[in-house]
This record gives sequence, structure tokens and C-alpha cells, in this order.
Amino acid sequence: MRTTLERILLVAMAVAMGGSFSLALWGADYYVAPDGSPRGDGSRERPWDLQTVLSGKLVGAGSTVWVTGGTYRGAFTSYLKGRNDAPITLRVVPGQRAVLDGHGFRGVRQNSVFAVFGEWTNYIGLEITGSETDRQNLPNSSFGQSGFDIFGSHVKLINLVVHDTGEGNGFWADAVDSELYGSIIFNCGTQNNVNDQRHGHGIYTQNDRGTKTIRDNIIFNQFGWGLHAWPAPGDVKGYDIEGNAFFNNGVLSRPTQVNNNVFVGSHAPFHPERIQVANNYTYDFPKETPGEKFYEAGVCLLCTDTRPQAGDDLTVQDNYFVGGTPVLAIGSWQSIVMSANTFVGQKGFVAFAGSETVGGRQFRWEQNRYFGAGLDYGEEHHIGFLAENRVLEFHGWSEKTGLDRNSSFSPELPTGVDIFVRPNQYEPGRANIIVYNWKRQERVDVDLRAVLKPGDHFVVLNVQDYLGEPVLAGIYDGRPVSLPMTGLKVAVPMGRSTAPLFTGPEFAVFVVRTDAGRMSSPENGQYSPASPTSAGSEDLSKFVGYFATPDGRDRAKVSVDSGRLVLTIFNEPGHPSYLLGAESGTRFRIQGAPAGFFANFEMTQQRAASLTIERGQAPSVRLFPQPSSPEK
Repeated sequence: MRTTLERILLVAMAVAMGGSFSLALWGADYYVAPDGSPRGDGSRERPWDLQTVLSGKLVGAGSTVWVTGGTYRGAFTSYLKGRNDAPITLRVVPGQRAVLDGHGFRGVRQNSVFAVFGEWTNYIGLEITGSETDRQNLPNSSFGQSGFDIFGSHVKLINLVVHDTGEGNGFWADAVDSELYGSIIFNCGTQNNVNDQRHGHGIYTQNDRGTKTIRDNIIFNQFGWGLHAWPAPGDVKGYDIEGNAFFNNGVLSRPTQVNNNVFVGSHAPFHPERIQVANNYTYDFPKETPGEKFYEAGVCLLCTDTRPQAGDDLTVQDNYFVGGTPVLAIGSWQSIVMSANTFVGQKGFVAFAGSETVGGRQFRWEQNRYFGAGLDYGEEHHIGFLAENRVLEFHGWSEKTGLDRNSSFSPELPTGVDIFVRPNQYEPGRANIIVYNWKRQERVDVDLRAVLKPGDHFVVLNVQDYLGEPVLAGIYDGRPVSLPMTGLKVAVPMGRSTAPLFTGPEFAVFVVRTDAGRMSSPENGQYSPASPTSAGSEDLSKFVGYFATPDGRDRAKVSVDSGRLVLTIFNEPGHPSYLLGAESGTRFRIQGAPAGFFANFEMTQQRAASLTIERGQAPSVRLFPQPSSPEK
């Protein structure tokens, strides 16, 4: 059973699952390890191997499966099945790194590193990859396999890292009402030497029932497309695509002619509907010549289908779309809401596919902003719109179509710095940072008050080299942080000798975290502590020591690291540490826990006489000083 203190510090995961979870719904804890065995019992001392627990025969609803750090080699298939009121959660132990490497393996039911056939299960924090270097001689190369393939309903994939697989995520029709959130997907795809076919998308998806949620992911530098929604056998119905950053997808195939960052396509007899695209961010390198193929558009929404009424309803709102030829290519929809978007382009802004007409449709197309030179046709400049096979400048577009009557147009690129910070729904203290640096400054200042509190120990990672060194590490003091926009690395794709170009200084994406560390080699499965840039001067030694409850079930240590108090829990797997943020002289917020979770010290003669853990509405736990370590 989980101890009281473990429940306190790990309830953040349950709350984040959207749930008003009660402790009564929490099932047993189980553990897997790279050296685990089918003959284990799922305990920390005798963990199972990963595939044994994924069989679904040993784990009940409401349980948590802790994946300890290290490398798991193979192709895995999950049949875990929770319930609506008690999903199963499989997640990496906090502070550790678990890598699933599909090198040379094939799945039992699907060619995936990790295939999911169960339901009501959450998968958190896994890293999925393939380590072999031959991504050309298919079908022998295991780069033909996907990272994740989801065939189960009500599944959540949260804060994954998927890279150097054949496909990033296969998000299929059977994955009804499932969610892909906060994941970083890059360097996926293949190039077949036999026919030079280049393929491999960040997300390949179909849907028939319910709504798929694709939110706050970062998807870039694939061989194929970023998001690729295409029917057969499933349809393309019901998508909430929100808050994602898509950039330079296709750059590994055609460095100067990249693919669509977002693609929603269809063909008879399928019928797309209920597509919502909101608050997304795209970027492509400027192209030297106008494109001639639909895949050169930044965003393609039925741009390959000219059949009347191919799609039902489409909503595109509050997006920031940059690059492509044109920025947006759009086909036939019965109903379109296209509002409050920003379009930045130098090779065209919007093109209706074929001879698609606007009249007779339900279009609300307004309050958009357009920046850039558009296409250049002889003496007529700034022509960036195509409707009914006619190339139009902005005012002609508005008059001809009746669209964008209250929108704005500038023939110049934006001149400021546009920064978007999106806090992570499932991990407190984490956020995606998207920067459009039209001033082309070497550094930009970013306000992180919506994510961090003074005293938080944080790191900032450049997503284009996400597994590398942080670009910044320190203790947050409430002021804007300065992030570099030049000279940053880009991860080299497996099997390649060079990396794509960095998108700075014009564009960059970062992730900020308060995990007080960076990813190290998965061989030890640990995060290495980062060096802070500043430290407090207060004498914190009065809080330092070992603490335990009278029955010895809950055991902890308080120490000082780089001027910060650190709370280490001996009951949790891996003995992770939590930074404490000062609220007063003796009251500290537990970093990463929900609001209302605090560590309170009672003092006697300038020494800690007790440590009380508060947890909102639930009962507190009181621990007392121990003469020596209670770890053993």
C-alpha cells in the first residue's frame, strides 16, 4: 500500500488527470524495471519486466505502475484496462528517465515500439525511440515502425518524448475520446532507397466517434508531415487541435520545400466534420521560389479535395501561422469560422483549392491579421490570395469574396517580438514557450510569472536539442528571464551526420520545468542537478535533519542544496527530492504539488522540533526529528 506521505506528494498526478480523485480510488502501486522479471511480484524490490505488467492480467483499475529509469529494449503491447472512475496510470518515476528503444524489434500485433489496445489508461513521461542508424533500406529497417500506436479508447498520452521512429504517433479511429498532450515529437520518418519514397509524420490520425484531443504538443523536423489527418479505413471527424507548435516538418526530406505542418485531408466516401484548430503556432523557413504542390502550404485543410461540400464544419481561431506557399490552402467546407488568426507569409496567404466558390456557404471570416509581401507578379506586388482561380491582392480578395471585411493587412513583416507561454496542464511548473522574434534580437526576455513562483529552481530547454544541456538554469526571482535566440544546437537525426538548421533568431520554442535538473544518460535513469545562478543568503541549517512519523512509515530528510531547502522522501521509489519555496520564515510550499501543499516547521531554540506536511483539505502528517538517517 502507498504510505501517507507518498499519497500527499503524488496526488498532484491524480488531480491533473482531471479528476477529482479521492484517495479511496487509488489502487495498488507496482514497479517495473529494465532488469525486472515475470517472476517478480511488482514490488520495488522485485519489479516486473515491462511487458509482463502490460499484459493487463496483474494490474487492476485505479493502480499506478511506476516505470523506473533505464533503457527498455523491445516492442511492447499494452492491454492495461482501467475504468472511467479509476483509470490505470503508467508513468515514469519522478526525476528519472525511462527510454523505450525499439531497435530491431517488431510488435506482436502492430509494428510499433509501443502499441496500446487497452482503455482508460494514462501513459506519462516515457521516451520512445529507435537507436539503429539505417533509416533507408526498408522494409528491413525498424524505422518502419511507429513510436506509439493507439487503438484503445479513453487513453491519455502525456508529456512523452518521441523521436527517431518511423512514425511519431499513430492515433487511430479506435482511440475514441483519447488525448495526446504535451509531447515532443521530432526526427521521425524514413527515406526508402528503392523508390525514394519519404514518409513519416509526427502524428498520423483518423477518427469516427467522439473527439480526439491533440493539445500543447511540439512537433517538428519530420521526414513527412507534422499532423496528418487522412481517412481510410477511419474517417476524420471530431478533433480538438489546440495550443500545439508545429514547425519545419518535412525538412528532413526537402530542406527547401517542407511539407504541411498541419494537414487535414479527405476523399470519397469520407466526410470530415467537427474540426477545431485553435491557438496553434506554426513556422517554416522562407522559401526561395513559389511552391507548386499542395504540400508546400504551411497549413492544408482539405486543400487536395475539390469536391463540393467535402467537409462539414471547420473552426480556425486565434492561431499564429507563419510560412508556407501559401500560408493556408483550404478546400471545400460547408461551414467555416476563420477569425482572429495571424498570417505571416512571403509567398501567399490564403488559397482556395481549385475553383472553389465562396458564395452560398456559411462563412464567418473576420478579424484576421495578414503580414508580408505575398507573391510577386510583375508590377503587381503583395498579391497573396487565390479564390475561384483568380489571384487577388488584399482589397480585391475582400471585395470579391466578402471575407475579411474587418481584418487588417500590412505588406511588411511584423516588427515586434511575440511570445506565447502555455502552462502544462499535467505538470505544475512546466510550460511551453513559443517565440516569434521579428526584431531578430540575440536574446529575448520572457515573463514566467504564470508558471513559476519566486524561489522555484528551474531549467529552460531548447526543444530543438531537448535531450541536451539546458540553455538556462537558476532560481526564479520573479523577473523576466533572458533566453538566447542564436547559436543553439539542433539534434542530429539518427542515421544522419548533420542536423537541420536552427530556426533562430526569428523563431524558437523552449520548455521550462521546475524539476531542478536535466536529463542525463538513461543508463542510470537519473536527472543530474543543474547549477543555479543565484542562491539565498539565509541560514537554512536550522531546518536540516532527518524526520519520521512515530510509527516510522513516513520518513524524510531536509537538506540544503545551492541555497535551497530540499525535501527528500525515502518512501517514494528512487528517493526523489522536492524543492521547498519559502512562504514565510518557517512555512514552505512543496514544489510540484497542488495548491495547498506545504511543509511547516515548528521551531524550538532555533532548531526544527517537527515537520508538518499540509495537503489542502486532507489531514496533515507530522514528522519528528531523528538522531540518524531513517532511510534503512
